[in-house]
Amino acid sequence: MTFGFFSRVSQPDAISEKVLVLPAAQDCLLPMGMTSENVSKDFGITRQAQDEFAANSFVKAAAAQKQGKFKNEIIPLSVKFVDPKTKNESEIVVDKDDGIRDGVTAQSLSKLKPSFAEDGFSHAGNSSQVSDGAAAVLLARRSVAKKLGLPIVGKFVGASVVGVPPRIMGVGPAHAIPKLLEKHGITKDDVDFYEVRVACGTDGVWAYLFVRSTRRSLRRLSTPSTRSEFHTKRSIHGVEGLPLAIPSAAVRARCRSYHGQGNVLNRCCF
Repeated sequence: MTFGFFSRVSQPDAISEKVLVLPAAQDCLLPMGMTSENVSKDFGITRQAQDEFAANSFVKAAAAQKQGKFKNEIIPLSVKFVDPKTKNESEIVVDKDDGIRDGVTAQSLSKLKPSFAEDGFSHAGNSSQVSDGAAAVLLARRSVAKKLGLPIVGKFVGASVVGVPPRIMGVGPAHAIPKLLEKHGITKDDVDFYEVRVACGTDGVWAYLFVRSTRRSLRRLSTPSTRSEFHTKRSIHGVEGLPLAIPSAAVRARCRSYHGQGNVLNRCCF
């Protein structure tokens, strides 16, 4: 699904012909954008639902960026920049995420053309961009953290892995999250908010609705009360992958909890 994207260092030169033996295996070669369109069609996720999901993410992320919520987790870097128009080279300081766009609304997103299929719903505004990025997260025993005087910003409780058909790979979180909750005896209502990293709006919409056990809400997303309930327990800073893009390593590390914000369930889908 990511063959030909991201860094060539982490990419194979070719794909084994054995992958083409089974239809399900062939689906692993589908571009992520097309798997998003498959999710839209299979589960009836509308363009409006996806655009509202994306717009809400951008609003939260833009507000968080203005408030400096991401400042302490980004190390400024001085890099050479070549202007794509003038070809002039200059040195700039990168100290914030470039993918966050202020002023995005569901209405403005509705004007964008589909990116992967002529009759599709996924486009540049409700799908994540591909960015360069690197990140690190430090895990340690609580006793060690206290001994070294390190701030404890979260607790890793557990993880779950669930396999889903490659053609709809983005529904992974919708199935992995309930399994994780059941594994640790936690109900969906015990979680204060969910952090779900996805590449397209379809995957995020379906994950939240599935986990909240409100599939019928999919038909009611046009009502203000349902939209409010739908967005309440989502990422408080809107960083589900859409505004912050998909740097393959960094997005995993940024699946972290927010100190003092409550019980958080983080989930990445790749």
